Amino acid sequence: MTSLRLDALVTALLVAFVPSGSTLAAANPIIGTWRVTSGTTETCGTSMIFSPTSETDISPANSGYGGTHRVTYNISPAVVYVIGNTVNSVRYEFVGQNTMQARGERHACVYQRAGTEADAGGGVTHNPLFGAWVLVQPAPKGCYTAFRIGPDKTVGIDYSGEEWPLSIDSYDVHAGTVIAHGSAGAITYSVSGSTMRTGVPSCNYARR
Repeated sequence: MTSLRLDALVTALLVAFVPSGSTLAAANPIIGTWRVTSGTTETCGTSMIFSPTSETDISPANSGYGGTHRVTYNISPAVVYVIGNTVNSVRYEFVGQNTMQARGERHACVYQRAGTEADAGGGVTHNPLFGAWVLVQPAPKGCYTAFRIGPDKTVGIDYSGEEWPLSIDSYDVHAGTVIAHGSAGAITYSVSGSTMRTGVPSCNYARR
C-alpha cells in the first residue's frame, strides 16, 4: 500500500470515529437552561444557560457575574466540570436527570432544569437545611464542629478536621423540622433562620 493511500485510509478512520458536535452535545446532560431552587441569588444567580461552547449566567443581584463566556466540559457519570473564564473549574453534581447542585465550602446551589419537575426525592427544593453550618461554642462532647449539607449527602467535620460523609436518600421537610433519611437512618434537624440544632444533647449550629 502506498504512503498516499495509507494517509487517506487513516484520515477516513479518524473522521469515522470522531463524534460530531451534535453527538457531543447530546451526551452532555448540562446543556440547556437551569433555574436556581436553593441558595442565595447573590452566590448562585437566578438562572444559567449552557450551550455546547458557552455559558450564560443571569445574576441580577450580582452583575459582575452575569454575561456569556466560552466554556469547555469534562463529563463523567453524574458529574460535569465546566471550565471557563476562571482559574478553577466548577463541579456540578447531578442529583437526578433534571436536578443538579454545585457545592462550595460556604454555600450550596441547587438548580432545576427549566420546564421540569424535581425528580430527586422530597425536599430538594426549598430545604432550609442545605448549606454550611458551624458549631456554636460551648458545646457538648460528640458534636461535629461543622456540617455541609446538600441534596444527596451530609458531611460532618470533627475536631481533627476529618470529614464524615453520609449519603442521603430523601428529606422530609415540615416547617422548621427536617428529617434526613439515608445511610445512618433517620436524623432530625431543627432549623430556625440562621440557626440549626441536632442530636441529644443538642448540638447548636449557626449558618456559615
